[in-house]
Amino acid sequence: VPNDKHPTDLYSSMSSAFSAASMVFKDSDLSFSEKLKSKTESLFLLAMNSPKDSLKNVFPELSLNYDYSEGIYDELFEAGLMLDKTNQDITNRDANLHYYSTYNFDTISGKSWKNRRLSINFLLFESTGDSYYLKVIENYIQSWIKAEKSSEFGPPQKSKLSNLHQFTMTMFHALILNKISGNHVFYEDWVRDSMHFILGKNIEEKSLIVGYSSNFMENVRHKASSCPSPPATCNSLDETKLANNPNHVIGAIVNGIEEPGFISDSRSNFSNGIRLISNAPISGILLRLFELYGNLANVNSNLFPDPQDCSDAASDYPSTFTLNLDLYILYKDDLEPSPFPSSNSGLVSDPPSDPN
Repeated sequence: VPNDKHPTDLYSSMSSAFSAASMVFKDSDLSFSEKLKSKTESLFLLAMNSPKDSLKNVFPELSLNYDYSEGIYDELFEAGLMLDKTNQDITNRDANLHYYSTYNFDTISGKSWKNRRLSINFLLFESTGDSYYLKVIENYIQSWIKAEKSSEFGPPQKSKLSNLHQFTMTMFHALILNKISGNHVFYEDWVRDSMHFILGKNIEEKSLIVGYSSNFMENVRHKASSCPSPPATCNSLDETKLANNPNHVIGAIVNGIEEPGFISDSRSNFSNGIRLISNAPISGILLRLFELYGNLANVNSNLFPDPQDCSDAASDYPSTFTLNLDLYILYKDDLEPSPFPSSNSGLVSDPPSDPN
């Protein structure tokens, strides 16, 4: 970033990330946690005290891929709340609370920025104890579920669902709401049913998880997946070839589906891509579902093989998504009765019969 430019939203987002990491390492590595917290504080001060500007203004060429119409103040407010949470105080909450009413953060709408508004309301509830903020979150989640039920095709609530990441993030926030409030069991059931939809309990019986069941997405729009293994070369023809992808991003969720009731397993379909934001909440969702519906006594190290230990059908490119697939299988095998399609090939060995 040029010295004379100050993308407030970028600094704020980085500050929030360092806050989260600082809290993660607090109990296991206090010195590293403190180092991260110092980064958090310096980034937040930079965001607060520098002339305010946005990343897309600093780098106009990014505007098509970084079109956050909220401006910069949702990132800035969230960063202040995260720093307060890290420091266990309310300094920045009170200093920046005017952003909440000024920018209507109790109205959750728009595209990618819904997640940050949900985060802000969760953080404000934690900080103040005021149930008003939980009600804001609950209203949003209920509106999502209501829209979903109005469709005969299940969870996709729009004519084109190119943002499956919003679906998985809503599932994640619903579980957080459930755990905080403790009196909305139907949210747990909704998340479970939504996971079943992703895993293949949909109108086409198509798994949106690469590698799960015998009918999964085999032509995701993903360069390493569609290219042959080294030392073979990769070029643009690999994008348009008719054959299935030679390598699979095991455990990854595709970005979205084309139309309700129609899932296009094609590399030319941008909705068939892989996005980290769609996959980011899944491990947390699965662990919570496993906690609610599974049997934790069955967990052992054999359930989580290294990527290179997967079968020949697995990717030649070791993937961090493999853990997700292990959890799908773990969660599936501990449900009685299993709601999943019977044809689950797995690609990763099933849990052993003897948990010991």
